[in-house]
Amino acid sequence: MNMQNCGSVYALVFHTDNGDNFYIGSTICKFQKRLNDHLNDLRHGRHSNYLLQNLWNKYGEFEIRILEEWQDIPEKELRLLEQHWIDKTPISRSINLGPAFPSSGFGRKPSTITRTKISQASKRSWADPEYRARTSTAISAAKRGVPLSPEHRAALAAACRTPEHRAKMSKAKKRIPLSPERRAAVIAACRTPESRAKMSKAKKGIPLSPEHRAAKDAACRTPECRAKMSQAHRAWWSLKKAEMQNG
Repeated sequence: MNMQNCGSVYALVFHTDNGDNFYIGSTICKFQKRLNDHLNDLRHGRHSNYLLQNLWNKYGEFEIRILEEWQDIPEKELRLLEQHWIDKTPISRSINLGPAFPSSGFGRKPSTITRTKISQASKRSWADPEYRARTSTAISAAKRGVPLSPEHRAALAAACRTPEHRAKMSKAKKRIPLSPERRAAVIAACRTPESRAKMSKAKKGIPLSPEHRAAKDAACRTPECRAKMSQAHRAWWSLKKAEMQNG
């Protein structure tokens, strides 16, 4: 079964000095996308699960186990399966912060009145300069992440300089070479009248309306715009003459 296109229940397992610790999760979207979300938050020190973040900061890696795979499964049923695996995990070994269902209202669509109230409350909060400043500061701090210690930074730099790691990075940057048959098929597809018409249309861009074109022409004819263009042209010509004299 292709885990890229189905609902999955998974475990992230940290092999620690005191035994294995388990984080149980589920995703209705592509598993690789959910895994990348975890890794992105962990690497920036902003994962919502602080137990998971702490283990990552200490050990830096985990084992991935796919526990369940289902095709076309409703999200609510997938969460029930996730809860089943959370219940099977010993409490002392689990690093989940709560049940699979985030609240008693999971799966319910809020009414129009409720959504309006939430929107109005959010607008009132953002209208407060102090709230806006506090929230902006918190978001900026979360984006910066947890600063790395000199030892951790040195360990990461050393790991990235090994021949094996450099070979992997080089291989990843290189494109997969196309076979002669595939290359010929791509060239042939690009030379069809339909393909050439599409590329021509894309290069021409969105045509300007007469009003937009007139407004641009008028803006370029103002004394300020003409002075800026003249100054830029003189600067370019001075640089060009200096290059010719030095050459």
